[in-house]
Amino acid sequence: MSGNSRKKAGFETGRVARERLRNLLISDRLDFGANVMEMLRLDVANAVSNYMEIEERAVEIQINQTITGGENYPVLSASIPIRRVKKLA
Repeated sequence: MSGNSRKKAGFETGRVARERLRNLLISDRLDFGANVMEMLRLDVANAVSNYMEIEERAVEIQINQTITGGENYPVLSASIPIRRVKKLA
């Protein structure tokens, strides 16, 4: 591995670690433990699965912060792989 590749890999690892720490701190401020985040992930997956066939094991959620009107607010983001949309009657 060249020096340049190692620097890029190290940067990426550091970025991922910072993102995980940031998400952990936001969850902690909201008083959300890992078990609550997992329950929320399952609830979101169950709600969406009423309308779409999804990869439930691959559903990811995270709480980030956004600035609106000069104030910080938590924002729930979800990544949900969709197999197909169900036809509803």
